[in-house]
Parts: sequence; structure tokens; C-alpha cells
Amino acid sequence: MFLNNVLRYLMVLIPLISSAQKRTVDTVYVYEEVIVHDTIYIEKPIKNLTINNAMLTLNNSNTALLTFEENGVQATINVEHLLVKDSRSKATQAKPAKVPQLDKWNFGVKAFYNCVNNNLFADSKEVFSDGYGIGAMVMKRVFRKNGYASIGIHYNYFPESHALEARKTSNSSLDGFYIVNSQPKLFLGASDKHHQIQIPLQFYYRIGRFYPSLGFVYSMNTYKANFLSATGNLPLMFDKTTSVDMKANQWGNIIELGYLINNNFSVALNYAHTKTNHIVFYEGHGKVFSLNQNITEDQISLSINYYFKKNNAKKDKGKRM
Repeated sequence: MFLNNVLRYLMVLIPLISSAQKRTVDTVYVYEEVIVHDTIYIEKPIKNLTINNAMLTLNNSNTALLTFEENGVQATINVEHLLVKDSRSKATQAKPAKVPQLDKWNFGVKAFYNCVNNNLFADSKEVFSDGYGIGAMVMKRVFRKNGYASIGIHYNYFPESHALEARKTSNSSLDGFYIVNSQPKLFLGASDKHHQIQIPLQFYYRIGRFYPSLGFVYSMNTYKANFLSATGNLPLMFDKTTSVDMKANQWGNIIELGYLINNNFSVALNYAHTKTNHIVFYEGHGKVFSLNQNITEDQISLSINYYFKKNNAKKDKGKRM
């Protein structure tokens, strides 16, 4: 009886003990505290700021716009007053003087002082006569960067300094009688006062500031000559004085040494030697007669030249620094 009761209690306790030994899993929730901080921008001082890949756009009235990229962000600064200052040392800033340059095409004007010796007036006391003139020229680069060719036209005027007078010089090459339309004319004299047209064709090679040249030149000289002739009244006698133009077309060579002062001005010294064997006499616009006469002329000229420069450079809207 007792044993039965014990067994009965064991049968009841065993399930209770086994159920008491089962593990129970609880759900645990873990919370993370998130703290939000304010964003604070700290500006860099401009004095110690280094900017790379910046672009400065110049506007009118000395204002500008500076654009640059800093840490992947593009920034823009408006500059109301722009002053560019070079802080390099004087030794760094010093640069060699630039040599003046000639353009591919050069247009210029000239002013001359001339000294001429013509053997036509070699019998007179003075051999040289002085004159002055003006001219224009066009020059073009034809060989690399230093070779040039030019053509010009010059007008020179020579005041009277001496003359040939048949009554005073018995050995002048122009003395004598000339038969024109069956009428005799007696040479009285000629003046070295004359007008000259020159057309030079020159080839230059520039060496630094110097530009020597060689070339050819054509000259047309117009003098005045006086003849004594008859009016045709009887009795026939030389009772009329006629003034005619005496023209000599001469060809020769010219050499020149020029020096560039700056991009606009230069000076040059040239020597021309010309000759002809033909003189033509004109009365009014009509040819009177011609004469075979060998004439040589040596001319030294000092000129100052001005070149017109075209400014083709356009102002850029923006410059990179």
C-alpha cells in the first residue's frame, strides 16, 4: 500500500521535473543611441591659400572673375578692383631687350638727304650737289624669316648749286650748234637744278637690327637747258632764247645698309651708281631732239624710314594664370 502511493507520487513529479528543466529563450532588444552634430564650415585664410588650376576672367573697368576648384568643389570670387603686382626680384624681372621686328608685309614712307655727283657737270667748279626728297615703299618677306624684297618710288629735288655756261666753259660736252628742223640752235648753258624720280628694287637680309641690301635702280632726271635760235626775221640772226627740258633715263645698282631703331623707325645709308648714253630734249610736251651722251651719276643718300604697323592682336576675353 505504501509502495503504491510512492510510485503514484513519482509518476506525478517526474513530468513536473522534466517540464521544469526545459530552457526558455527570451527576446532581447538592443537600442543604439544616434547623436546628430551640426556641420561647421571653417574658412581658410586667403593670405595663406594656395589655388591650383585657377582661371581669371578680365572684365571692363579693372574688374575680374576668379574661378577655381577646391576639394572637388568649384568656387567663384568676384574681384571688384584688379591690380596685378609682380613680386619677383629685379634680377628675375630683368629681360634682354627685344630686337625690333619686321612684319611679313611692311609699308613705309621715307625722307631723304641726297648728295650727287654727275659727270655732265664735271667741268664746273663744284662737283657735288645736295638735295632732299620723300618716298614710299612696300617690303615683303620672301625667304625664311630674314630675307625681304622691296620696291619703292622716290621723288628728289636738287636746288641749283652750279651750272654749265657755254660762254664761260669752252670744253663742255654740250657746247655747239644743233640743227633742228633745218634750224640751228646754239647751246647756251644748263643748270644742275633738277627733279629726280627713282624706282629701286632691293633685296634685304636682316641681321639683328641691321638689314643690308643689294638691288637695281631706275632714275629719271629732268634738267633745264637754254638754246639760242633765230626767229626767222631778216636778216637772220640768233635773236631768241629757248628753255627746254633735258631728260636722262638712267639705270644702275644700289646698295644700302639699314638699321632698325624700333618697330616703326629705321635709318639707312645707300649708294647708287647709274648711267645712260642718251639725252632727250623736250619743248613743252613735244620732243625736240635727242643726243647720244654718256652720263654717269653717283648718289649717296641718308634716309629715315617709318613703317606702318597693323595691330591684328585681339584682346582675349579670358587669360589663364
